[in-house]
Amino acid sequence: MLRFIKHNFEGIDGATFYSILSLFIFLTIFLIALFIAVKIPKEKITAVGNLPLENDNLENNNNYE
Repeated sequence: MLRFIKHNFEGIDGATFYSILSLFIFLTIFLIALFIAVKIPKEKITAVGNLPLENDNLENNNNYE
């Protein structure tokens, strides 16, 4: 399978640069998302997780009729 992909990249100059750049971009975004997920307080995660289950907002949202 790799030989089919490798054959396509042989004609591109600097293909290794693009692969390293894409890996760097992916790792940067992944690490930022991981950092944000770890830093969110547990209370906020619980509050956001329970939002669809709360009935307080249902009474106010039914005024569309």
